[in-house]
Amino acid sequence: MRTLSLVLLCCVTILFLNCRKPKKTTDNLTILTENFIGSVWRCTNGAGVDEENAYNELRFVTATRVEGWAFIREEKRLEMFFEATYTRENKTLTITAEGESFTATLNDKNELITNIDDVGECAYVKQ
Repeated sequence: MRTLSLVLLCCVTILFLNCRKPKKTTDNLTILTENFIGSVWRCTNGAGVDEENAYNELRFVTATRVEGWAFIREEKRLEMFFEATYTRENKTLTITAEGESFTATLNDKNELITNIDDVGECAYVKQ
């Protein structure tokens, strides 16, 4: 009986160890950046959207590279306006191209709010 109890205890212990949730190895900020890779964010109302541009897009190509695109109404086509690098600190991205930079902050509505000097804000929504 004692042997059977020890075998049963070992089986329960092994089962318990295999059923535990795996330890999380990445932090939320890493997950946030990974969620941007390959994503497209579109702004249809705000700074930079006007009679000429129907909408603007931020396309996150890699963990450090982003492209800025706009849909030109008259020509009915997308045009790339800039290639830039970006860095992340908490929920704020700093996008830098040719020595100029602006920020994009992820808000509680899952919008990226850009703040470009002398232009204003634009709310980008993930497509």
